[in-house]
Amino acid sequence: MKVDTPTSVVEYEYDTEGIRVSSTVDGETTDYLVDKNQPYAQVLEEFRSGDLETFYVYGHDLISQERGGEQDVYHVDGLGSTRGLTDEDGNITDTYDYEAFGELIESSGDSENSYRFAGEQFDE
Repeated sequence: MKVDTPTSVVEYEYDTEGIRVSSTVDGETTDYLVDKNQPYAQVLEEFRSGDLETFYVYGHDLISQERGGEQDVYHVDGLGSTRGLTDEDGNITDTYDYEAFGELIESSGDSENSYRFAGEQFDE
């Protein structure tokens, strides 16, 4: 699936089960290693240009991500929406506040984070 926006070109690739396996934004491709053995598919690792960019740790839900040697721990509400990220030392690095149906009202911090409302992937 390809989308041309006023500012970029975005293309998504899905497997035969409808699971997104890659995304390309302005020529830069991210490939996803997906665990399909869950009630819903979970991205375990992201690769850019063949190099490991990010890996995720799951328990019952998403626990943390490691990106560029930096680990962020997820703090979620009852819906599974990310409300904050903390670094390895427990310092709050990012916060998120949403409307009832997921529109982002306010956020702070600049950590790269692909999982936001209801714990789902968010493409900027």
